[in-house]
Amino acid sequence: VADSANAVQRAAAEELANYAGKIVGHKIETVAVSKLAADATGLTFFIGDGAAEAALGSSLKPWKTEEWMLRSVPRGLVLAGDRR
Repeated sequence: VADSANAVQRAAAEELANYAGKIVGHKIETVAVSKLAADATGLTFFIGDGAAEAALGSSLKPWKTEEWMLRSVPRGLVLAGDRR
């Protein structure tokens, strides 16, 4: 998540980490984008606008109502969209 992620984005990231951790059999941590190591191993879920912008290198705003994006990137998967 972005350092400035709102409560909804943080809750979504925590929930995804919880269920993905159950699938792989170990705890998955949520990490602010600023603390994500450039050489981190494995794949990352980039949750919310700020994290998506960091992963993609560009802004995705403005979102249309109920517009969402799922996009694979070399380091993982970007999930972002309208927050209404």
